[in-house]
Amino acid sequence: MTAVEAALRELVALGATGALHVDASLGAVLYLQEGRVTHIDADAAPGIGTVLTASGRLSKDVWESVRTVGGPSARVGALLVDQGYLSQGELELCVNSALFDAAYFALEAEPTAVRFVAGEASWFGGTPRVDVERVVREVARRRDQLTATFPSSEFDEAPLALVPRLPRDQIVVDGLRWELLLNADGRRTPLELARQLGRGAFATLLEVRRLAAIGALRAPSATGAAGRPAVTPYRPAIGAPAAAKTKPTTDQPGPLNGKAPASHGPVGTPSAAGEGLSPLPPLPQRVGRAGRVVRPSQQGRGAEEPSGPSAGRGEMAAPRWASPPPEIHADPPTVSSLRRVRDALQDFS
Repeated sequence: MTAVEAALRELVALGATGALHVDASLGAVLYLQEGRVTHIDADAAPGIGTVLTASGRLSKDVWESVRTVGGPSARVGALLVDQGYLSQGELELCVNSALFDAAYFALEAEPTAVRFVAGEASWFGGTPRVDVERVVREVARRRDQLTATFPSSEFDEAPLALVPRLPRDQIVVDGLRWELLLNADGRRTPLELARQLGRGAFATLLEVRRLAAIGALRAPSATGAAGRPAVTPYRPAIGAPAAAKTKPTTDQPGPLNGKAPASHGPVGTPSAAGEGLSPLPPLPQRVGRAGRVVRPSQQGRGAEEPSGPSAGRGEMAAPRWASPPPEIHADPPTVSSLRRVRDALQDFS
């Protein structure tokens, strides 16, 4: 039993109302009302606002406005529904998902101190009450799921980087895995990617361990002394002739079947002028189609399997990840359907 779990059980026995502050490198705050959990904020997990804005569900201006107006009176959740930004079903799903996501990191933390502030209420407000035993049980289930997928936590805090060549002839790529593969540049950790992509932190860690289990990730021991892989400085070719050819390096794919790959700029290639690193690529938008199949090219970079009229003609895509498909728009879910999904998830847990 962790220190946080032990403190929670004591507060449950007292029927306490307030906030349990967990002081750690990645701290957390657990809000209780009459011995039941109402909300959890964890530094390691993206909060409700981060998930809603990074996924494109709400704009940052809307979120900041609602947080500023409703935060002091603990009515942020109520305002999101009253102003029509979210349905009641969407709010409940978002709140429950964020609560259990943050609970895993709050209860697994190794705190330097744990302190309780009686009477302190959550700024979000309007949240359901969850039994502490259910929270503890869900955290244990997630812990066991991570261990069964890949027993080592070495990739949990390391910058995400792919091996030069995928270990299988084909892998099935869903939405989250696509986003991780597209952004596994060796500079951002799984938790950093989860926050920037608006994905659940636990779901991201689980997918990272699945990638590690099939050998698709570069071991953290292969990184540099500072914990990040060595990156070849990017020097932009200022004033170079348009027809000038860039000499391939080990970081650049060579020609396929005698044809030069499509040019996307000499990123990671030394040139005549300039110093420093290339900027991080923009993060992709959330995609709406799953089940994409990606095959590794001869140079070790994934290329989407042809699926159109040109499939089977011997043509190969450029040795880069193909762009995600356009987002599929659908009618918004009804409150009744969202509640049925919520009930099914609760029964499963």
